[in-house]
Amino acid sequence: MQISYTNNNENMIEAVDFVNKLSSKEDFWSEVAEHPKFDNTDVKSEEICRRLRACTKAVTVQHWKFDEERKKTVAATDPSRPYRIYYHTRFLTNLAAAMVNTLVHEFVHNVDMFDDGVSTNEYTHNGQRARDNQGTAPYWIGDLAQHYYVVAHSGVSLLDNEARNYAEQQEFECEIVKVDDDEIE
Repeated sequence: MQISYTNNNENMIEAVDFVNKLSSKEDFWSEVAEHPKFDNTDVKSEEICRRLRACTKAVTVQHWKFDEERKKTVAATDPSRPYRIYYHTRFLTNLAAAMVNTLVHEFVHNVDMFDDGVSTNEYTHNGQRARDNQGTAPYWIGDLAQHYYVVAHSGVSLLDNEARNYAEQQEFECEIVKVDDDEIE
């Protein structure tokens, strides 16, 4: 899991750095692989984990200009632009923990769409709201990454349910949409 970012938002820089380090944590990947079953897919957790770990291409984060129509959408993946995460400028004030969640969530979409050899979305979610999709691979793995961030920055045990609940309570939406050139900063 490799994320790149060339802009100067401090929280995003911190989030990208954490995600890139998280990719080498065996315990993180073990939790993904051992998840009993993700919602909205027939692909086994072990296989999703293998595909995510096998991705060798960096996914680039770019700023996405504010759009009133998508005012709740934190980030998007565009099916016509491989290995890109479009992060809404309205949410650049989010805490790094929430950004970690979003980056990993969108990384899962990128691998599913572009890197796993299958051109269909095999392990995505149904609808855009987090609360309706917590058991899907993008949301669950993003929540897990945020949990690891919270634990790493709070000294709380990985087994502490309060830390995991904090990660799961964060609400955001994502979209898989066409992003036009004039929407990119």
